[in-house]
Amino acid sequence: MLLAILLPGWLIHSFVWGIAKLAAQWLHVPPVESDIAVIVNTNACLLLAFAAGLLTNRKIEPDMAAHFIAEASGDLIECVLLKAWASGEAVLVELVMESGKAYIGFPINTGIGTLGESDVSIIPLMSGYRRPNNKRLKITVYYQEPLRKAGRDGLLDFLVALPKDRIVSARRFDLDVYEQSFGGSIHPPEEPQDGTEVPALTN
Repeated sequence: MLLAILLPGWLIHSFVWGIAKLAAQWLHVPPVESDIAVIVNTNACLLLAFAAGLLTNRKIEPDMAAHFIAEASGDLIECVLLKAWASGEAVLVELVMESGKAYIGFPINTGIGTLGESDVSIIPLMSGYRRPNNKRLKITVYYQEPLRKAGRDGLLDFLVALPKDRIVSARRFDLDVYEQSFGGSIHPPEEPQDGTEVPALTN
């Protein structure tokens, strides 16, 4: 963190100090080699680095920085999660695990920008799995009624942490498309059934 703050300022100071040295040479100003000059220059460098680092870093929002990291690393799953998480709206995403288990819900913590292993936290609205042969989505568990009864204060009790390195796909989940185009429903069936099946997605 300290390096991230000092580095931009150090680069700016190095550039300015180089220009100053060139100007001094051009004006034939003799260099000052005293210990006091060295101490003053060192302290000035640190102060300038700290101040410039704070100014430059304040212009970069954490979400923007995380998005840059995700794009630079080529991690499209992180990009999808970040856009949903940082939108400020209730955006649903579908996360499919290596096992085929599928979670549809609201991302709470994306784990973006974290070095090493990290988890993605999601409050599920529905869950199920995608069939291994045709990848069709089958909803088996509906959380709407338990979430409604839990209220705002109890939502975090349903939080599910998923290892990011075991997520094989992530996409925004549009309820309107799910209901109108695939005949699905966000509500559990009135009579017990073996899940709700929708055609495989082509995207």
